[in-house]
Amino acid sequence: MDLQLDLKKENDKDNFSNFDTCLNNFFATDTLMEDAGYECVTCRKKTIAQIRFRLIKLPEVLIVQAKRFTHLGTKLQTPLNFPKTFEFEERLLEQEDEHQYSLYAFIVHHGYSASRGHYFCYVKLASGDWCKYNDDSVTIIPDIDAQPQK
Repeated sequence: MDLQLDLKKENDKDNFSNFDTCLNNFFATDTLMEDAGYECVTCRKKTIAQIRFRLIKLPEVLIVQAKRFTHLGTKLQTPLNFPKTFEFEERLLEQEDEHQYSLYAFIVHHGYSASRGHYFCYVKLASGDWCKYNDDSVTIIPDIDAQPQK
């Protein structure tokens, strides 16, 4: 399963820098106004409605994408603080056994726009060490927390 998380609310000048804030925004209840075109199935009139996302079942593997680029192609430079482990049972429709996700890889874009830049990634090894993969270079990273994550 893939989740695409906004780092910025529409019409908001502040960016999110916390993973939980991004998740809460994704799963928040939104109000659709009458002009949004929602039509009541009973009376066939446009009406105000609410929409929200919930998961029925947790996937074994979860891929999270932080939407770093605006519709104009510029990059949001806010660092995203991502936990090494997290749960989100409160975002399920029905309670499930506890399931904890562990961060084991992430991709970084180094650059200022969608059309310019370079990608590299960090991967957690079975030993618990982290490696940085950058083209044909592989480097062991002793302290992953010290790495910039813009």
